[in-house]
Amino acid sequence: MKNNIKLLFSVLSLVFIFTACNKYEEGPKFSLLTKKARVSGTWKLEKTIDADGTVEYHNDTERMTIEKDGTVKLTEDGFSINGRWEFISDKEAISFIISVFGESVVENFTILRLKNKELWLKDSDGTQSHFAAV
Repeated sequence: MKNNIKLLFSVLSLVFIFTACNKYEEGPKFSLLTKKARVSGTWKLEKTIDADGTVEYHNDTERMTIEKDGTVKLTEDGFSINGRWEFISDKEAISFIISVFGESVVENFTILRLKNKELWLKDSDGTQSHFAAV
């Protein structure tokens, strides 16, 4: 009987821990990889969803490469822009600092989903950008 109580307590503890790990609105609930490891890589923009629900699918040429060292490269149709990135708001959001024509532009996005193969971001206007790993 004592062992059953310990087992029940252990199972309940694990359930509590795993359900508490959900930092992002759309998941995942749990991951063994760090957030930096999951966000790093090359991503292609698949679709955007405006705040009013309008969906736009994108061609296969828009790419974003996020490196663990804090650099980011945005590429579309052979044109690329380099910058930096960092987690903000206790890693619930990401900030991109891009230099365009000598001016630094800062864009902050709320992270909705961060999985190995999926990255969903939402900007301040409520537009969602859904990326897939390349």
